[in-house]
Amino acid sequence: MASNCGSCTGEIIKEEKYVLCDSCMMSFHLDEKCLGLAAREVRAVELKSRSLIFFCPDCREAFKKIPNLVKEIKLLKSDLTNVKKELTEVNNRVETMQNKIVNLENTINLPENKKTTNLEVQQMEDVIAEVEDRRYRSNNVIILNINESLKANRGERLEDEKQTVLEALESVNITDRNIGIQRLGKYVQNRCRPLKVCFANPNDAKEVLKNRKNLPNMKMFADQTIKQQKYYKTIKQKLLDIIANGDNSKTIRYINTVPTIVSKGDERGRNQKNL
Repeated sequence: MASNCGSCTGEIIKEEKYVLCDSCMMSFHLDEKCLGLAAREVRAVELKSRSLIFFCPDCREAFKKIPNLVKEIKLLKSDLTNVKKELTEVNNRVETMQNKIVNLENTINLPENKKTTNLEVQQMEDVIAEVEDRRYRSNNVIILNINESLKANRGERLEDEKQTVLEALESVNITDRNIGIQRLGKYVQNRCRPLKVCFANPNDAKEVLKNRKNLPNMKMFADQTIKQQKYYKTIKQKLLDIIANGDNSKTIRYINTVPTIVSKGDERGRNQKNL
């Protein structure tokens, strides 16, 4: 059965010699031009008992691309693995969100749980508000025994009292002497109201409180929140009860800024006393 040459496309007649490509099995004229081989290679291919494998020019060109194809396949497999991994993570997140939605719906549908949630939220808001209030007050010091200025103008009174405070604190190493002051409570004739002094930063306020022993004419303490004041009153009452029972060995010291009943010989919090 006649066939056409895979190279020149001419018909291969019965009398012509031809060879089959060992890859694509197409027929080719047994000559240098159609096989794309040298004369010596053509003779080797012509041998009936040849061990040499013959690939046509198209197949040889295709085989050159195989290494690149293998690399591309490996890259595609790697990309596919990553896609599968990402898809798994997405599915897990979706499942987690679905579970959260279900739990949220269940919580909404249960009155007791809803009350508990509201209580927890309120408690958290109270804690945040207390922390913020303490942060704000940490710049302040309350000073007693600073005589009120007798000047008629309010602005002049504040400036006069400000200079009095700065002169009294001359020996204290504060970084910023631009302070603010405010009298606490209503004015009562012949009565000295507490003076709130607002420093630029909490470190200056701490420095003043630590050095108050060097300021004998001034009594001062930290600007505490209402909760801190209530807690201190509770601790003080406990100390008074202990003393009333005959134990005079206890006192109150601030340990990590918290008023605590300790033995008088306890060194903890000695430098923080009454801060």
